[in-house]
Amino acid sequence: MFSGIIESTGVVKGFAKGKLTLDIGNIGEDIAIGESVAVDGVCLTVSSFDKKAAVFSVMPETLRRTTFDAKKIGHLVNIERALPANGRISGHFVQGHVDCLARLVRKVKEKDAWLMHFEIPREFLAYVVEKGSVAINGISLTIAGVARERSSFWVGVIPHTWTQTNLQYLKTGDKVNVEVDIIAKYLYHFIHNSHK
Repeated sequence: MFSGIIESTGVVKGFAKGKLTLDIGNIGEDIAIGESVAVDGVCLTVSSFDKKAAVFSVMPETLRRTTFDAKKIGHLVNIERALPANGRISGHFVQGHVDCLARLVRKVKEKDAWLMHFEIPREFLAYVVEKGSVAINGISLTIAGVARERSSFWVGVIPHTWTQTNLQYLKTGDKVNVEVDIIAKYLYHFIHNSHK
């Protein structure tokens, strides 16, 4: 379990034969083999570790559901270690299980912040509500608005999040990993299946 508060960014050092190698910087000093780490919002397990480089196994299912098939050497990824049981939840409950990909359709600077508009597959729009939560590339963000007729939503990004994550490098048309709010999914499932 994660909270969507990014601790650091890492750099892709290699990706071949289902093995993703990352330079994870200063958070790797006490990382352990078998530990769960969210990489761009995807829960991965550390399979080996050497100094600041960690290796993760990436299954074909993960490649099908995420942006990982487009990762190249030098790409920046967001990193969050698993939430400790006694830790604060400054974001929202994030599982690290990507639901779908969304496409950046527009970003607009608004004073010191940014508004980022994303197009999402229509079947996931039911879980997207104004002032609700969404994880984009692992980042817990508040949904500022929804345009249901366009199957899109937008989020506001504060300067700290902008400078400390890989959102700043996204270009129009780029895809991101999206995990909708798990509570919204359970409520929707309960309401729509309670009569059966």
